[in-house]
Amino acid sequence: MRFNLVMGEPQDELHVAITDDGAFRVVTANTTQTVRDAVTAQGVQGPDVGTFGELLTATAIYRVTMAPTMRVQGMLKGAGKSGYMVADSHPDAWCRGLVNTPEGGPVSTNEGALLQMMRTLIRGELHQGVIALEDGSTISQAMMTYFQQSEQIVCQMEVSCDVVDGEVTLAGGFVVELLPEAPEDGLAIMTARLEHDFGDFGERFRDWGGCPIRLRNELLYGMGFAQTQHAQVRFGCDCSRVRVLASLGTIGVDDLQEMVDAQEPVEISCDYCGSDYVVQPQELRGLLESS
Repeated sequence: MRFNLVMGEPQDELHVAITDDGAFRVVTANTTQTVRDAVTAQGVQGPDVGTFGELLTATAIYRVTMAPTMRVQGMLKGAGKSGYMVADSHPDAWCRGLVNTPEGGPVSTNEGALLQMMRTLIRGELHQGVIALEDGSTISQAMMTYFQQSEQIVCQMEVSCDVVDGEVTLAGGFVVELLPEAPEDGLAIMTARLEHDFGDFGERFRDWGGCPIRLRNELLYGMGFAQTQHAQVRFGCDCSRVRVLASLGTIGVDDLQEMVDAQEPVEISCDYCGSDYVVQPQELRGLLESS
């Protein structure tokens, strides 16, 4: 039977499920409000809105798939001097992003563009991999190539970000990961289903109201499965006054002395979320005395 769900406004969340036969693991996500907030914080416009939303969604899905307890960053380095995008996904459920376009955008995915994925390991080491994008690749295509080349994982991934008049109306996606126990006939069935039923993922996702549970159920229609994880996702940032003061404490003594001598507050804004911090002269003096 098909699933007929009564759905309200979909929440930003991710669902993870594994089929009973151990053949597939599926992660589905709705990231609409998270993407909206990140786009607003960065002031992204034009074609970059959709690309940025897809990168944020793909990075959140990648983290849950590969490193659910670790912080993960995805970076799209545009071809030429077109700039870059960063998506940052944290195990505490928050995501944020950064867009830098020196020439005003868009960040180019033509030949010369790179996708880099990084995750911070338990002891602080950085695990990272990078691939070159084929000319004009989508984020979905680039991520599948990355999974196969850098993680040796065969999967099908689709992410989508709908933009109407510059505003994000829906964002989400999925990954279907082929596990070692997958039988050949099961793989053939899944491949055919994805090609036939999910050829235009964005349209299907809209039809289902962006519901990640409906998406999961459709992907695994006719297959027994168990949900193994459910995670919220939201826009957020780990900036704080403590971090700002700590960063100021790392600059040179001469530069710090110059700030103290000016007897003026120092204003610092977070590049990710836009939060403003004002550091008073007495705080600067305290940093100088402790340096």
